[in-house]
Formats: sequence, C-alpha cells, structure tokens
Amino acid sequence: MDRLTVEAEHTQGFNGDREELRGRLRRQLKAVTGVGAEVALLAPGTLTRAVHKAKRIDHRRQHVWS
Repeated sequence: MDRLTVEAEHTQGFNGDREELRGRLRRQLKAVTGVGAEVALLAPGTLTRAVHKAKRIDHRRQHVWS
C-alpha cells in the first residue's frame, strides 16, 4: 500500500507539544485533501529551499510494475 508523508518545519522557538501539532496537521490535511498522511515534524531550517521549480512529488516506490 502506498503511503504519503508530509514533511513540515515548526517555527523557530516553538515550545508546544510536538505530537499535538503533528496530529492537528494530519487532521487538517485529511479535511482539506481527503487524503490521510503521516506528518514528519522537523526543526526550522531542516528542509532544503528550492531555487527552481518546486518538485511536488518524490516517488519512492520500487517494483511497481512487477
């Protein structure tokens, strides 16, 4: 089964409950898109910044057609 993982950074100085924030993001993503997703919550500055056209999907499936 395919899985969708969304990586998000929390803001600098965030002192709240990280698990509560992950859950809130998961619920909002499901409500808006209708698709369930895992959320990887990262520290600020962790995600690389794109300097070109954004890559919307990172396809990591292997042996899809076998």
